[in-house]
Amino acid sequence: MNQPIVSVIKKFCQKYWPLIALFGLIIGFIIISLWLKSAADKKIEPSPVIEQSSLHQIEIGKTQEAELKKTFGNLAKEYYENGQKVIEYPSAYQYYPNKIYLKDQVVFLIKEQIAYQQNLNLNSFINVYGDYNFVRHDRNLGDGYPLYIFLDQGLAVAAHISTNRVMEVWQFPKMNRADFDQTIGISLSTSSSEKF
Repeated sequence: MNQPIVSVIKKFCQKYWPLIALFGLIIGFIIISLWLKSAADKKIEPSPVIEQSSLHQIEIGKTQEAELKKTFGNLAKEYYENGQKVIEYPSAYQYYPNKIYLKDQVVFLIKEQIAYQQNLNLNSFINVYGDYNFVRHDRNLGDGYPLYIFLDQGLAVAAHISTNRVMEVWQFPKMNRADFDQTIGISLSTSSSEKF
């Protein structure tokens, strides 16, 4: 039993080479998998989310399309709705982007998504701006979220009908009710039971 250690290892390897090869393949597979996963994780870049504070840099009626693209970068989606160009940027909600409406290449309307974590409610707006002027309903928001319109502030607040939790805030130029109904409110309903 005074065999040198090298010959013992050689005999062991000759006898158990299939197990050693299998063990080596498993270890190699694990190392390659971890390396590929870390490389893939580094390549994935999430869509840039426009922070709500950044949206407040936009001046309704003044900020132009070129300034938007320069400030916020590549847009997520661009299309036309009721004759107005709409640019969507990612928000904190994956399926509900912030929407910026342009009229003659100038920002006319912003529909901002409000993060649930903000715990913002309709009373916050009423305490600052006073009572809203009237209520409208948008089929895209559903019956549970009427729009409370503050004309003098150029705001529409979509708040839950029972909890008053704010889901969306619209910013637009200050205007009278007739102008609102002919522009921004043209596709809105006066009651939730109306057919859109």
